Amino acid sequence: MPNDLLSLYNTKQKVDILKMANSNVSSNIYSIEATQKDLKDKQREINKHLTALYEKFVIAFACFLMFFIGAPLGAIIRKGGLGLPIVFAVLIFITFHFINTFGKRLSQEGGMTPFMGSWMSSFILSPLAILLTYRATNDNGLINFDAITTPISQAFQKISERFFPAQNKQ
Repeated sequence: MPNDLLSLYNTKQKVDILKMANSNVSSNIYSIEATQKDLKDKQREINKHLTALYEKFVIAFACFLMFFIGAPLGAIIRKGGLGLPIVFAVLIFITFHFINTFGKRLSQEGGMTPFMGSWMSSFILSPLAILLTYRATNDNGLINFDAITTPISQAFQKISERFFPAQNKQ
């Protein structure tokens, strides 16, 4: 039994055998690529269905989330009448919508799980809702300006004492 099977055939037969093998390999590669494309399409459809399922729950949760953002926001922002809270609410809603759309698209294309893609906007804005609700229930403002200005004024006072000691004793 020879080690090289092609040595049993003449040159014309070798060429025919190699052409047939090349054709079979090309056919198998095409079949594998078509199957991979079909698999990706089916996975995309499955992701769309799962995203649609999770979206039913996300919409219900988003109503509560927007309430826990909007109500404290209206209670905290007292200045500016009706306009300023509405501007903040619209900006927060637009942020929610963009994150939600981005998450859905990413999950449908397989970039992340459909669960994470659907719930990403809620996960990102939930800490804001908790913070605003906490600050509204404790009757704190949106931003505590004293917490920002006090350290700055103390730093300026220390600098002025160091560089201008005679002026600070008067």
